[in-house]
Amino acid sequence: MNRKQFLGTFLCAGAGAGRLQAGDGAEEAATALTPCEEKADFALGWITRFLESLDAEVPPPNRIALMEARGRSCARGGAIAAAKRCEGDVDKLVSTIAGWSGASEMRREGNRIRVAFTRCACPMVAEVTAPLSPTYCHCSVGWIKEMFETVSGSPVAVEVLETIKHGGTACRFDVRLEA
Repeated sequence: MNRKQFLGTFLCAGAGAGRLQAGDGAEEAATALTPCEEKADFALGWITRFLESLDAEVPPPNRIALMEARGRSCARGGAIAAAKRCEGDVDKLVSTIAGWSGASEMRREGNRIRVAFTRCACPMVAEVTAPLSPTYCHCSVGWIKEMFETVSGSPVAVEVLETIKHGGTACRFDVRLEA
């Protein structure tokens, strides 16, 4: 368990324990949501409603560009350090990502890279079992582009082949290096 998981578990357990030890109504509180569960439910509802609005109001090219920009920003917020350590070596990046939890398939075939994750890699929705709009997974496209473009120094094209949040058995992407 990493530090972030520990703190999340600790804080959520602590918040819930306070409600359960309240005395009167403790049995009722045991079936109620903890404050962390309430926040998670609210966040999921917000994401779901946001995607519904985005899909209804924004033309596909614009919403895809928006989600890709969000994914690039997410990569720059943390994982990009791992890409920079690859020092221009795409094969090293492939190996690095393959070592991360959930990577079931990472292989390079010339200028193509097959990427597959057996579970959703997004911490925002990884635990969500309900389907999400396919728009959401373009965030992963942006993340993948940012990582591979940082290492290769050239644009890459990424195609979504299948995603768990849209009913697939894995999140699969086809990456094409354009150099």
